[in-house]
Formats: sequence, C-alpha cells, structure tokens
Amino acid sequence: MPEKRDWVIRVEGVNLGDTVFNTNDLSVIRGSSLCLEAFGWELEDYLGKSVSGFDAEANIIYRAASQAVFRFDNRTEAEIQGLTADIRGWLRAPYRQGDNDPPYVDRKELEAAKKRAEPKQLRFIKLPSEHMTFVVDHAAIPCDVEKADGERLAINMAMMRNRRRQMRSPNVPRAPGQALGAPAARRKQLLCPVDDKRQIDLDNPDAASFWVNEDRYPEAIVLEKKGRLKRIAASKRSADLRIYGRDARQTLYPVMMSQRKFAGLVNRGLFADPKAGVKTVRFATSFDDIRADPPEGLPPAVGGKLAYLYVDGNSFGKKRDESALRDFDQAVRGILAHYTYEMIGHFLDRADDPAYVLQQATDDPGDRYLRVETLIAGGDEFCVVLPGWLAWEMSGRILGWLDEAGQGQDVKLSYRAGLVICPAKSPFRRAVALAETLCKDAKRFYDGRDAEACLSFHVFESQDVPEEVSGPPLASLGVLRGPAYRGASGDHVDDAALAGAFRMSLRTFPERTRDFLSLKNSFPKSQLHKLIDDLGDVDSAKVAEPGNGTALDLIWRDFRNRTGSELTRDDVERKLPGSADLPTALRMKILADLWDYIDPLQFSLAEESDQ
Repeated sequence: MPEKRDWVIRVEGVNLGDTVFNTNDLSVIRGSSLCLEAFGWELEDYLGKSVSGFDAEANIIYRAASQAVFRFDNRTEAEIQGLTADIRGWLRAPYRQGDNDPPYVDRKELEAAKKRAEPKQLRFIKLPSEHMTFVVDHAAIPCDVEKADGERLAINMAMMRNRRRQMRSPNVPRAPGQALGAPAARRKQLLCPVDDKRQIDLDNPDAASFWVNEDRYPEAIVLEKKGRLKRIAASKRSADLRIYGRDARQTLYPVMMSQRKFAGLVNRGLFADPKAGVKTVRFATSFDDIRADPPEGLPPAVGGKLAYLYVDGNSFGKKRDESALRDFDQAVRGILAHYTYEMIGHFLDRADDPAYVLQQATDDPGDRYLRVETLIAGGDEFCVVLPGWLAWEMSGRILGWLDEAGQGQDVKLSYRAGLVICPAKSPFRRAVALAETLCKDAKRFYDGRDAEACLSFHVFESQDVPEEVSGPPLASLGVLRGPAYRGASGDHVDDAALAGAFRMSLRTFPERTRDFLSLKNSFPKSQLHKLIDDLGDVDSAKVAEPGNGTALDLIWRDFRNRTGSELTRDDVERKLPGSADLPTALRMKILADLWDYIDPLQFSLAEESDQ
C-alpha cells in the first residue's frame, strides 16, 4: 500500500513585469493586480468544493497577494500529484465574461447559508487566471521535526521548485506572424492597442474589445461608436482583465475588510447605487483620470505629474520564519485591510473636494473618480498611484496607517517605501521600477531598525523617467542623481551621503514637513533658486577656504535684504533636507525639487500630522 504523508502545495503568481506592469492602461493593470489579490480566496472556494474534508482554518497556512500555501495531511504521493495538477488546470481554465455570478461572501456566511440549504446562490465569480503566469508545486513535510519547522522546510522546498518552474515558463506569447509580417501601419492595428506583445482577436470581437473615450488609442480598429465613446478591437487578455477589474473590487473588498466595513464605505458613496440618492464614487479608469481637471491654485508644474509610491514590508520573510505562519498571515492581512479601509475612507470623506475626487468622470457624467489606485506588486508589496499634488501628504498618511496597524500586532511589523514624482506621460513600468529601487534604498539604509517606517524619494521636474539603471540601489541612484546634484556642489559628495538627503523616517516626517513649510512661507521659490546660484561656487570651492566666510556673509546678507526675511543662515540650514555635512546649495536644490509638492493647496500637513 502506498505510504501516506503530510504535504504542502505552494502557488505563486510570477513574471509580474510581463503580466501586470506590461502596459500603461490602468484598467488592464488593475484587472491583473486584482486577479493576483483574489486568486487565494477563489482557490480556497474551489478546494472547499472539490476536496473532501477541506477546512480553511486547518488547510490554509498563509495566503498573501500573489502567493498561497495549503497543507494536506495523510495523502499518498499520487493523490497530492493529482491535486497539484487539478489546481494547475483550474488556474488555466478559460475565463468567461459576464457570468453574472453573485458576489463574494464571507466564509461564516457561506456556512450559515449551507445550513439554510442555499448553496446554489453562493458561487464565486470567475477568475481570469488563464492570462497570468502561476507556478504550482508540492513538497512533503518531514515527519521527524516539529510541526512548524516541518512546514517551513516543506514550503522552502516547494518554493525552490516554484522558482525552477518559473525559469521554464514563458513570460508572454510571441505575437502571431500575421502581425509581425504586416506593414508597419497594419501591424499597429493588428497588435493590441494596450499590449503590443499580443494580437487582437477579430474573430471574436464581442469578447475581445472594450469601450474607451474617442480620443484614446487613435490607431486602434474601431468596431462601434456611441457618443464620445468608441469600442475598439483588442486581445482577449486585455478585454478580460479590463472587465474583471471593473467589478472585482466590489466582490473582493468585503472579504478583505469585513462586510460591515465595506458596507460603511458604500454608505459613504463607494460603488453606491444611484437609486439610493448618493452620487457614485468609483476608481479611475485611466492614469489620466487620476490627475485630470486639477484643482485651481496649483503651481503650474504640479498638475501634470503623477506619483508612484512603492511599499514593501520590512524583513517580512525573516519575521515569517520566526513567527507562527498562520498568525503572521493573519497579521499582514489585517494591516492591509486597515490601510485599504482608511485610505478609501480618507478620500470618500473629501468626495466634494476636487483635489481628492475627480468630480465628473469622462465616460460617465453621473460618477466621480477617486484620485488614487492601489496595485499589487506581489507578496507584501504594493504600489499606490496618486496625483502629484497629493504625493507628499498621502505618502506620510499611508505609511502612518500601515505603521499604526503594524505596531499593534504581537509581531511588530513596519514598511519601507519609495516615492517617484514624475511627468504623467512617463512609462508606467519605468516609474514603478524606479520607485521599487528607492524602496530598496530605504530598506538598506534603515536595516536593523525594524520598527521604523521610512521613505526614499525622487522628483523628476521636467525630464522623463530614464530606463532602469542596473546595479545595486545605492550605485544606480548615484548614477541617476549625480549629474543633477553634483554638478552644482562639487564631486566630493559620495553616493551614500547624497542618498541620505533623499530619505526620511515616518518618525521625523511631521517635523521635517513643518521645517519645509516654514521655509516655504518665509520667501518665494525664485529667491531659493537665486540663493542656490550664489552659494554654488562657494560650496564647490569648500567653505573652509580663506575668505569664504566673508563671501558667505555677503550672500546671506543680500538674501535677507531681498526677501525681507529675518531667517539667519543657521535657521535655514537647520531646516533643509539632508545632513549638515552636505553642501548647502545641494540641500537647497533638493528642497527646490520638493517645494511645489509640500502643501501645494494649503492642506496644513504639519498640523494634521500631529493630531
């Protein structure tokens, strides 16, 4: 008789660069992101229906975005191989649009409904996992070690097998020869307008098309027009992910944050039924919608910017190994649920403020759009997209919400983040890649300070985000910043010292914001630039040279006379970003880059941060 053992099955969504961040179309990115976030819940439901004796509490070890691990006891190797194959087949099953299945339900509600003999009303919606890359592998749990240690060893083995399988998995299919061999103009039409690695499906236009505003994707094949909207041909993948992403939040959020909290957000306008007399608030359909119709009074450059905040848990892999796996999973999901609820609530509370909510959607005049989008980047990582004018304020708030929930756990958990502010037309993938590099820089610098949330930032005022610079974060950021900042301050500033001026901990965020606001309210930006020019030569010549003290005194005296400010040199330098060891002109240039994003609409950031 075949030996029966205990096993783990590990499932992970991989190759995210080619399945999530491979387009600039927000709706497609959202669909793939939500697919990764929802697959663990969907898989739980599938296993509950197809595996005899499956119990979520006993069988689920952890379930993070893009990852899930399940335990199955007392099974032969043939049985576990069959179950692994079943999961792979389920993930590859064709996605069917418009199944009209009822929304997600809470597990407790599911059990209660089963007792009421109502199981047919509780099917979960379909998942477009066929369009993602998932790896599924199993491993036996050693029987000669403690249960928790055995699970970890088996999970590590399954993860190694996942990685090997990932290396053999193609990222994206090659576009058919019909498109590749066509003339340039025709090729542009045959390739999907939002994903140029895939061809449109003209044989199935109803399932492989979507509606957009008439001014978007001018080279796409138009199948139908209706007012200012047009239906364009696309790949089935793009169409499926767009349709799934449109409604997935309404089914996923009640599971993430509880039915009660989700109902509270609906009562405040999120996805509200127009019949209820509440003007509906939804998530934006494009990156343009996030920053469209900027509020009045913004500095000219700010309205054309988007901000990308890449957030990652600090040493979560190590802490997961040191904790009870199921408890750790519960803690992380609780943190993300708290963040999601607080973030959406913050915007809904300001639904009448055009700075936070686009007051009239372009494709549906009856709706309003939240000016924020959270996209899963895998595991405990996510990326928040914001309009440039909310970048600084919301970065502090988001880290604060995460820290508030993370420090309330038995295992203290903290997050690090990278913030990129750049022109809205910058390629999405480049911006996210740089934000991730900044996040890694923050993690490296604050290594060993587990409880300290922190941020590393960079502002592109006019130029586009460059192609990703290879190498470790510190060196690559030095290549990025060197020409812009060393040029005015001398080559004696090394990468480490320069990078430190672009970092800030959550603990010091309110104080530093007050310092920046104090300077901003004391003199105009034009005088800051004049002071940078005046100090540049003195700084680069090193202040310790004979006679430089007199030159500096004259510069600062002239500055006070021009601005009428009572600030002394020490007052200004104490409030600048970066270390006092850095040249003053360099620190002022960093402040100049941040200037327009610090309280651009008089949000009173510093005062609110103290409350």
